[in-house]
Amino acid sequence: MHIAKSFLGFVAFVVTITGAFTASGTSQADTTAGKSYEMPDLKMTLLRIEAGEFLMGSPVDEPNRQDYEFQHNVRLTKPFFIQTTDVTQAQYAAVMGQNPSYFHGDDLPVENVSWDDAVRFCAELSKRQGRTFRLPTEAEWEYAARAGKTGPVSGTGKLDEMAWYADNSGRQHLDSAKLWDADPNSYFQHLADNGCGTHTVATAKPNDWGLYDMQGNVLEWVADWFSEDYFHDEAAGMDPRGPKESSLGSHVMRGGSWGSDPRNCRLAHREWNVPGTQTGSCGFRVVMDAE
Repeated sequence: MHIAKSFLGFVAFVVTITGAFTASGTSQADTTAGKSYEMPDLKMTLLRIEAGEFLMGSPVDEPNRQDYEFQHNVRLTKPFFIQTTDVTQAQYAAVMGQNPSYFHGDDLPVENVSWDDAVRFCAELSKRQGRTFRLPTEAEWEYAARAGKTGPVSGTGKLDEMAWYADNSGRQHLDSAKLWDADPNSYFQHLADNGCGTHTVATAKPNDWGLYDMQGNVLEWVADWFSEDYFHDEAAGMDPRGPKESSLGSHVMRGGSWGSDPRNCRLAHREWNVPGTQTGSCGFRVVMDAE
């Protein structure tokens, strides 16, 4: 069952069961090749991610999982480059000439951007660099976020180390799941009173492939339309691009944010919203096609 949360335009969908987070082994995925694409003027780095296979979604015994996190094997046959951090406010302003963010700071992730805004940014960056930039597919995003892990948290397996989320994004540590379950109507007032918000990118620990903030800080738009059952299709096992349309008219967002309780920061957790939505909790990172 989903329950909607809203604050500063923040939208999240949660369940009402908590569970412990531990790393649970490795997948068949390859590691990065140690290559990067640098844009010094933008202070932007993308790492090359090699082709490989991994288990996408969550096992049936993972606490807080949803049916639309169907676990299945995915093979990605082409390498790609992915940004090491979310797009920052300075990077967005340099390319687009404006900064729409609710929170302010050059090295904070840009937020309050819609899926349409993110696609326009990719188009402008492509013109600027003479390369093809785009949003990651949902499969590319989870492959890179997991970096070989199969549990709900990447890297060290400890969410407090890997992510800025509702428990640790403010002045004092909170039990955000408990706050939500006790009184959803006052949840965001608790976060506001505690000064919760975005943090400078790359200040939490990176995952095993050197990517930062794949969990927490800001939700990340991906290219795919949302469908609950798309990944049940056998054809979605190789280079999936997502469904051609969404019955909800919504695109997928991944990773959780500064306002998410830990249940919504799991690597398999999926959220969605219509492409014109702008929220104080949602940003994006870019992918570049490998040539």
